[in-house]
Amino acid sequence: MMIIGDNAARAFAIFAAVSLVRFRTNVRDPKEVTVLLVCLALGLAIGVGRWDLGIALCLFVLVLLKLLEFNETAQAFCSMHLTVSTRNPIGSIVYYLNLRMNLSTDYLSERIFEHDPDNIEGIQWEQQKSATDIYQ
Repeated sequence: MMIIGDNAARAFAIFAAVSLVRFRTNVRDPKEVTVLLVCLALGLAIGVGRWDLGIALCLFVLVLLKLLEFNETAQAFCSMHLTVSTRNPIGSIVYYLNLRMNLSTDYLSERIFEHDPDNIEGIQWEQQKSATDIYQ
């Protein structure tokens, strides 16, 4: 409201820009849309000469993004296929799981192999091709 003031043309221009950005952009993470729209508002604030509002918005958004991204890797999951090849007649076992982004597949493979080294022939990790990162 502070950016638009009493200018109707500016209000319609902002509405058109936000609609275009929101409906024409392929977005996987809601944070991407938020950053995009805040950058649009920041550019408009600076463009109409509201430097005080632009600087305050910029500082607020930087602090907020730092807080949101502080534990992001602990909250993100990646869909994976885990194939454990065995030496017995079963052959292999396939698991479908959501793996935290901050966990190492090498570490998990070593832990799995330690539990039954005589029977495990190989361990293979594969990220699902159609899956994207899942945020909770």
